[in-house]
Amino acid sequence: MHTRSVASNIWKIAALRALRSFMLIIPVLVLFLQENGLSLSEVFLLQSLFSVALLLFEIPTGYLSDRFGRRNSVIFGCTFGIVGHWVYAFGTGFWDFLLAETLLGFGASFLSGTESALLFDSLVEMDQVKEHKRIEGRNTSLGMLSEAVASILGGVLALISLRFPLYCEAVMMLALIPVALSIVEPRRERLVAISSPIKDMFRLTKYALHDHVEIRWLCLYSAAVGASTLTMVWLTQPYFKAAGLPLSFFGIVWAVFQMIGASCSWHAHAIEQRLGRHGSLVFLVALPAFGYFVLGLSGSLAVGGVIACFYITRGVHGPILSDYINSLVASEIRATILSAKNLLARLLFSIVGPVVGWVHDSLSLSMALIGSGCFFLLLGSLALFGITRSKKPG
Repeated sequence: MHTRSVASNIWKIAALRALRSFMLIIPVLVLFLQENGLSLSEVFLLQSLFSVALLLFEIPTGYLSDRFGRRNSVIFGCTFGIVGHWVYAFGTGFWDFLLAETLLGFGASFLSGTESALLFDSLVEMDQVKEHKRIEGRNTSLGMLSEAVASILGGVLALISLRFPLYCEAVMMLALIPVALSIVEPRRERLVAISSPIKDMFRLTKYALHDHVEIRWLCLYSAAVGASTLTMVWLTQPYFKAAGLPLSFFGIVWAVFQMIGASCSWHAHAIEQRLGRHGSLVFLVALPAFGYFVLGLSGSLAVGGVIACFYITRGVHGPILSDYINSLVASEIRATILSAKNLLARLLFSIVGPVVGWVHDSLSLSMALIGSGCFFLLLGSLALFGITRSKKPG
């Protein structure tokens, strides 16, 4: 009976992903922040501070999930996320938005490692762990499809005012609570504290980012690829604005990219099987680098479709890297290790983001794009080399 109840977690996790991704403001968020007096440097700074908030909370919340349950973490994460959305909706300046981003960061940190760990643990109890990569890919796909629909609707609502999508989004997020409350805690080994919580968190983080060689390089690789796509998210709107795309098309274009990414995510397991593990890892480093270079060298609306490279990468990257790392980690420390992976990605973006924003404001968008392409190609290649060496026998 308990296993049957746990099976309901599969669709509930998918519903949480879809609801959390229904972000009406996304296609015009940069424009909204600029309308409220922020420069692009401040927009990147704001997102970097969001990453810092995640950095501060990521490991502690993953540890709490391993110690005190996945369901409790999901409930806390959704609650703080909802409050953050409401603060954003009524914010009028940098400090208001910083408070909102901090609350959103706190909420996201509860969910970042827990959501994937909850899915994997539920599948373990159901004896369907081989389905993890496929289901993770389809959940990512549903999230991107949800964001695509929200992008079209948000672009239309933004014609009323750039703030109006935020009001609607804040109301929509209330639907997270009943889904979170209905989550069933899967049976698993609970993390038992060996010493103090702080020492335990440090021990597990050190294990993920230092002691276990393959996990360490996979985490760095995931951080490089994840930060490369996240950086482009915040450069897309300035690119299309500079290229002359009308505001009324922002939501539609964003939605098309999301649907491309969703399709790739839905078939991530098949793409990985076709390319193989090594081929997939090479592909996910090369594709965003190609996108950065083409966009940086051209700057025209005609090549704007190349931005799809980043959404293809985003769609495929999450499911297969999550599966690679989950397969190496014991259940009782899974959320903490996944949080350590996410921590590294956010740390990287919190450093790179403000630099990219400064290069854009002080030099040019073209230089910001080309510089980003060079940096992420080098870092991703280094991590890929480390992964390859760690897999060699002896």
